[in-house]
Amino acid sequence: MAAGSGGAAREHRLQPGDTLPGLALRYGVTMEQIKRANRLYTSDTIFLKPTLLIPVPGPCPEDRDEDSAVPSGDAAATPAPSRHDLSATDFLRRLDADIGRCKAAAAARLLRAGGTG
Repeated sequence: MAAGSGGAAREHRLQPGDTLPGLALRYGVTMEQIKRANRLYTSDTIFLKPTLLIPVPGPCPEDRDEDSAVPSGDAAATPAPSRHDLSATDFLRRLDADIGRCKAAAAARLLRAGGTG
C-alpha cells in the first residue's frame, strides 16, 4: 500500500480507546504523518474511517532519496529492537536521537547548498 509521499504503510483497524497520539507512539511515527497518510484535517476524528494507514517509520522523510540519510555507525549497523518492545524512556531517547540525526542531515544539506542557518 502507498501512503503519503509514496512510502509503504500498514493498515490499523481502529478500536474503541484508540487515539491519534497513542497510535503515533505505538507505531513510532508522528501524528502529522498519520493525518497526511489518511488525508485527515486537524478537526477530523480518526473514527471517520474503520481503518487508518500507518506510514512505516524511517529516517527523515525528506532525506530518503539521499545516500547520506542514515549516518554510518554502530546504531545503523546493529538491529534495533522494535519500537513496541521499548520502554517509554528508551522510546523517547530513540526518538530524540532520530530528531538529532534529522537536524544534522538538514544542516549538512544547507551547507552543501551554500545556505546559512
